[in-house]
Amino acid sequence: EMDNKTFNELNRKAEERMLLLETQKGVEYVRGSDDRLSNFKRIAAMLNLSPLQIWVVYFTKHYDYVVNYINIGEEKSYEKIESRIDDMCVYLKLLRGLIAEHKQKQEKDTCDTEKGNP
Repeated sequence: EMDNKTFNELNRKAEERMLLLETQKGVEYVRGSDDRLSNFKRIAAMLNLSPLQIWVVYFTKHYDYVVNYINIGEEKSYEKIESRIDDMCVYLKLLRGLIAEHKQKQEKDTCDTEKGNP
């Protein structure tokens, strides 16, 4: 049985791991840029896709592993299931940023169109 204290401690430790993960991987992915989402944009430009489409590919890799774990009940990789879940949580935060930028761009495009700017 998972009591509240145990559940909260489990998630507190996960949040610490995710913060470390965000910091470590964030440095790798931004390549010196101040834009935390630059990795998605850089790859999107290379492949003529949107940053949101690139996000789906990255996220789905971890999602697929979790679904496989649920279906077979065991880890089939050196990476632990908890690590994959942590990655998914970090990617959801990145998605929040991508969506915020996407909405900003849509609003700007709408304003430009209403003002008669192409």
